Formats: sequence, C-alpha cells, structure tokens
Amino acid sequence: MKIGFISDIHSNYDSLNVAIALLHSEGVDEIVCLGDVVGYGAEPGKCIEMVEKNANTVIAGNHDWACVGKTDITYFNKYGKSAVLWTSNILLPQERSYL
Repeated sequence: MKIGFISDIHSNYDSLNVAIALLHSEGVDEIVCLGDVVGYGAEPGKCIEMVEKNANTVIAGNHDWACVGKTDITYFNKYGKSAVLWTSNILLPQERSYL
C-alpha cells in the first residue's frame, strides 16, 4: 500500500492541487493530511473541499483549530493572528464543521 502525506497547506489551493495530482499520478492508495489546511492563503474553502474529497485521514492543525475557536491565538505572531481572524470570518458553516 502506498500512502501519501500532505501538510501545511495554509489555504494555498494552487499548490494543493499540484500536490494532490502528483500523489494520484504516483498511484497512492491513501492520502493523509497532517494539518493546517487553512491559514494565510486566500482560498480556505477550496482547500477544505479538496482535502475532504481526497484525504482518507485528516489531523487538525493549530491554524485549523484556531479558525474555529478551539485554540488560543495569543501565541500566534501578528501575521498568523490576522490570517486566523480573516479566515474565521469567511468560513461557511459546513467548512467550520469539517475543521
């Protein structure tokens, strides 16, 4: 069995799309996401949808949990805090539920 890993996507849909396509072209049987689907980038919803459709196992990252209020953001740097707050404001209810 071939297992592919993805992580630290941080809402970068273009890179995620390339990574998923590469894993599929390599014939992986299962994809595991090691967290941080969202944060920093401009396309959190598209990234959540792609991970949900392609990853068999997903572990929540600190940015994922921060965007849904499950972790304190006081230890994030100013860019991280800003990204968390922005992402949190645009997530749809089903995206929040997934994270």
